[in-house]
Amino acid sequence: MFIFFKKLQFGIRSFILPLSLVFLFVSCEDIVSDLLDEAVDCIFKISPELNGDLGSGKVGSPYSGLITASVKNSPREDSFNYVFDVYGELPPGVEYSIIDRSVRLSGKPTESGVFVFNINVEIEDTLDLEDDRLCFGQKSVTKKFIIEVQI
Repeated sequence: MFIFFKKLQFGIRSFILPLSLVFLFVSCEDIVSDLLDEAVDCIFKISPELNGDLGSGKVGSPYSGLITASVKNSPREDSFNYVFDVYGELPPGVEYSIIDRSVRLSGKPTESGVFVFNINVEIEDTLDLEDDRLCFGQKSVTKKFIIEVQI
């Protein structure tokens, strides 16, 4: 039994020294890249998000709202193309315009009620994502919005 532990101890020592030398001359990034390059397609998945808080409106009064798209897990949100689709029922008298990464709602509502509409945003890749170790989780997202117009 003693001989077994002695051999085990010697085996561990003989393994630690060469491994230490490898870490001394090779960066961890190189080792991880070589070992995991094929196994890991990306580190962070990016996906679009829509954010906006629309207030209520009043018939005959100016209304404005703003919904902004962003890209989760990306510091370069302006490097993507954003394609918007607005569908559903906007209040009569209120129109939308797309400016950069935002959907701007403006106008004077002419009817009261509760108006439900959806906005879909799809991002298009203008980056070389492989170099950044990023990839798409999903390329589009749809979110429901509600505007209540009072008399």
